[in-house]
Amino acid sequence: SYNMPFGKPVKVFAIADKFKPDLRGTRAKDTYMLTIFYESGDKVVFSSSWAAPGIGDRPWQPYGRLIRPVMDVVGPQGLLHYPAEDPDFKDEYVIYSGAEEYNEVERFVVRNDHGSGFHRELKHFHECIRGRETTLCGARDGAAVLAIIHAAHRSAESGVPEPVCLPFDRPNSQV
Repeated sequence: SYNMPFGKPVKVFAIADKFKPDLRGTRAKDTYMLTIFYESGDKVVFSSSWAAPGIGDRPWQPYGRLIRPVMDVVGPQGLLHYPAEDPDFKDEYVIYSGAEEYNEVERFVVRNDHGSGFHRELKHFHECIRGRETTLCGARDGAAVLAIIHAAHRSAESGVPEPVCLPFDRPNSQV
């Protein structure tokens, strides 16, 4: 089975646009928004922009660009939000429950490892190749992520939600 905590992704809606003037004349997009819809009714909402570096009080700075990524998981049972904008609980997920009105249920700290996450990922991959660790995500997980990314690119082009075509849902699939 694939490693998707909300079940099977069914469609994606994505927006990619350029808002910040660029004196060098590049056409690179600077703002991205993505919603993934799941069979369960859950939705994952991501946004990221380096056009507005003032978003939040601690933007992330990869490759010299200031950005502030935000993620919400919204479902029939409640909401999971990260990162919280309240300065009293940075680097915490906040769980809210309720269908009509959200009530805070729990907060828990997450490891902010923007500086070392990629290094740990490479080390884990190396250990898997050496046979000392088991992969956290398998080929089916990777195929699902690529299907979501492909649907996101199609949606950003078309301007409408696009279906997620999981390769292992096709007849005679061997992923």
